[in-house]
This record gives sequence, structure tokens and C-alpha cells, in this order.
Amino acid sequence: MQLREQVLADGGHFERSPMYHAIVLEDVLDLINLSRSHPGVIPQRTVAVLREAAGRMLHWARAMIHPDGGIAFFNDAAFGVAADFVALSRYAERLGLPAVAKGRVPFNFLPPADTLSFELSWGQQRVICNSGTSRYGHGAMRQWERSTAAHNTITVDGQDSSEVWGGFRVARRARPFGLRAERAGDTLQLCCGHDGYGRLVGKPMHYRTVEISDQEVVWRDEVSGRGHHRLTGYIPIHPEVAVEQMEECHWRLKLPSGQSLILSRDSGLEFSIQEGWYSPEFGKSLRRPVLTWRLEGKLPLAAAFRLREIGI
Repeated sequence: MQLREQVLADGGHFERSPMYHAIVLEDVLDLINLSRSHPGVIPQRTVAVLREAAGRMLHWARAMIHPDGGIAFFNDAAFGVAADFVALSRYAERLGLPAVAKGRVPFNFLPPADTLSFELSWGQQRVICNSGTSRYGHGAMRQWERSTAAHNTITVDGQDSSEVWGGFRVARRARPFGLRAERAGDTLQLCCGHDGYGRLVGKPMHYRTVEISDQEVVWRDEVSGRGHHRLTGYIPIHPEVAVEQMEECHWRLKLPSGQSLILSRDSGLEFSIQEGWYSPEFGKSLRRPVLTWRLEGKLPLAAAFRLREIGI
């Protein structure tokens, strides 16, 4: 019981997976419901721990959904496995449990190699999104879905940021550091780095800065360290979004709504469009475009991107 209470006190952010988080959150809510319908079955001290944890878990779950109401695809995650956030929040409301704005996210379980990746929706439409999860077990597809190349981030010298192996294992892993969030006017700036490539010669360190405003999203990747290295960046696009090249440094992203976005990049990057996979459910994989860039040379190296709606 002491171990279980400690896990709940940590907020229950299992594997940083929104899917598993939702499963455990529903279990916690069921236990609270049981304590209400059968008083005395669960000790009051434990009920208090459950209620406090549920509030923080609801807050974290809210932060991990897109405007379409579905979960983000960080770590093992897919639709159709856990209850959605609307159902969980209504369940919590019936139990008198408002979400509270606190909690932390640990990085100590079994992460994929997705450090510093982000997902992006424009309005209700998902535009940039990680691979999702189509299967468990072993095999090439499972290994790829856990790899850095399956996420919106970068590899150095073709290596994963965390050493994933087997179906659920990880060896040396990336540790994030220097997280900072600042607001200036209508712009939110987020900065963070990770040391996952520090095991390579020259100790490369990856830093990402993202600036978000009502008009555009701008992000910059920089790798510091020493020596000659090869960077490869991946911008995985949702299958419903069409991609076409306009000019050398500009790509048009056509949304199903009829809106068009322009993705602009630094000149000097080797840039191409490749075919990748998007797995929104177990047993379901869809082909989708992945914008891929490459940059090679002596560190430090950097690349910047800007995404805006046409006409803005």
C-alpha cells in the first residue's frame, strides 16, 4: 500500500503515456466511486490520497489532448484503448473532483526515443504528429515506432536519442534539462535541451526553442558540442494534410478544411519528403508524408522553421 500511495502521490503519469495515464485515472476514479458506494471498504487516508492524485491526474490529462479531444501520441499511445478525456472529466465531476493545476511528469519509466518532440494542431486539425502505436511485441515496426525517426525531433549521426531495444526496453536514455517557459506579449516561448547524444564523440547536446503566437509557430533546433556530425530532422505530417513544395525553402500544407499553411525553412538545408507511417489505433497504420531535413558539418549546427497560415 505504501508503494501504491507513493505512485499516486507522484500524480500517476505512467510512462508519460496519455493512454496509460487515462487507464490508470479511470481505475482511480473507480476506487473513489467504490469508497462512496461502500463506506469503510477503503481506508479514509487512502481515499484522501486517491482524491488528491485524481485531481492532478485530470490536470495532466487535460494538457495532453488536442483540440479534437483525442490524446497526443507520446510514448505508447493509440485511440480506442482508454476512455477519452471528456468521459473521464464527466465521471470526475459526478464524484465532485475538480482538476487542480499542479503535478509533475517523471522521465524514469520506459520511454521511446522522442525527447523534445512536439505535436501541433491548427484549429481542430492535427498537422504535425508522432507515429502512434500499432502493435506491441517485437519486430521492425515496433522498433521503428519507438525510434527517434518516428517522432517530430532530430537524430545525430543516425542514432536514437535514447537507446531503445526489444519491445519495451531502454538503455542509456536522454535526460531533459533547462526547461524554460516565458511569455512576451502574445508570444509563448518554450526552451529545453537533452543530453541523449552526449554518449557520442564530441558530446553533442540538442536544444529546441519553440515560439507560439496566434499568427505562427516558429521552432529552432541547435546541436552544440565538438567535431563533425550529421543531423537529420523529421517533421511527420498527419495523413489528412496534403504537402506540396512551392519554392526551394517553402512547403504548402493543405488542410481538409481548405486552409493552407506555409512551412518555411532555413536555406542551406538538404530537404526532402518521404513516406512514413501513422498508427492511430492498434492494428492500423496509415501512410503519411514526413518532411525530412539534413545538415552536416562541424558543431554547433542549427536549423529553424516557421509555420503560418497563408495570408498572415
